[in-house]
Amino acid sequence: MTKSEGVSLVSRKTAVRLPTEWGEFQMLLYEDHREHKEHLVLVRGEVIGQQDVLVRVHSECFTGDVLGSRRCDCGEQLDLSMRLIAEAGAGVILYLRQEGRGIGLLKKMQAYNLQDQGLDTVDANLALGHQADERDYDIAAHILTDLEIQTIRLLTNNPHKIESLENLGIGITERIPLMPRVTPDNSQYLRTKMERLHHLLDLEQPLGSFTEDQILLFKLGEIPAAGAAHHQEHGRPLVTLTYAQSLDGSIAARAGHPLAISCTESQTFTHSLRAAHDAILVGIGTVLADNPRLNVRLVPGKNPQPVLLDSRLRFPSYANLLKDGRWTRLSSPWRRCWWGGSGSWILPCNCLSEIFPG
Repeated sequence: MTKSEGVSLVSRKTAVRLPTEWGEFQMLLYEDHREHKEHLVLVRGEVIGQQDVLVRVHSECFTGDVLGSRRCDCGEQLDLSMRLIAEAGAGVILYLRQEGRGIGLLKKMQAYNLQDQGLDTVDANLALGHQADERDYDIAAHILTDLEIQTIRLLTNNPHKIESLENLGIGITERIPLMPRVTPDNSQYLRTKMERLHHLLDLEQPLGSFTEDQILLFKLGEIPAAGAAHHQEHGRPLVTLTYAQSLDGSIAARAGHPLAISCTESQTFTHSLRAAHDAILVGIGTVLADNPRLNVRLVPGKNPQPVLLDSRLRFPSYANLLKDGRWTRLSSPWRRCWWGGSGSWILPCNCLSEIFPG
């Protein structure tokens, strides 16, 4: 059934405001009349009746979207789509209830076990008596029609999805790729998608070979668990050292004026590093020269707690570290009352072990 045949497969039931890491969306719930499943739609900005709307048609993946599984790139694609749509100011994410490329969570878990025994993601499905991909996009087409969207710019790597939607009458004016982050856990899965399901991916490196940056990003995800184990064993926090400056040693154009010395990829990595840690230690010299925020903005995650080393209490009241509600720990005994009103802790100490007691 194409969208032009006039009988809708869906009905819109309700809508709510949904504030997220990437800003505010409207979340709509649709019920399909065929299988009586509930599908979700995230809408940002004005899209009704518009052309060239940025759209992600995303199939449910509980393990990737909710639990952060590294076996696939689904959660990463969903998160990136939300960020891109938020940055664009308008767009739609269709969250379709067709888990495991349409075979359901139970069968997907069984397929995972077969993959651990050596089958790839396609052969595992076939061994269970299913097709490699059992999804259909009728519901997506009917939802887009209900939203009166004229044409779309589709966030996808899947040519089958493009062909299916176009056959259902959806006009696609542009494909926008969602390039995955390759890790040791998902490399075989991504290669199978590229070679057997013909997804439009360029993994660049041969199977089993990873760039230093990819290995570093993979290690970032292990920092929280490693930190907890280190603290339990040694009674002290796990510390990661990171440092950046220009070739002439500068970190600021002049006092209080930040100097951009990192590329976009480096900045994203820095924010990922912050999100992986509970606290971030900085000296007063850096604060006075650069006035950093030291928070997490470019990736999902919580802000680390700033810890400031300041032996003479030169910390300015206008510092960005005070602007987002985080408490800043200062290593000086002076002006306790004045800084107490700022929501900051002042901890007199002679060494870092007093800041981080075992």
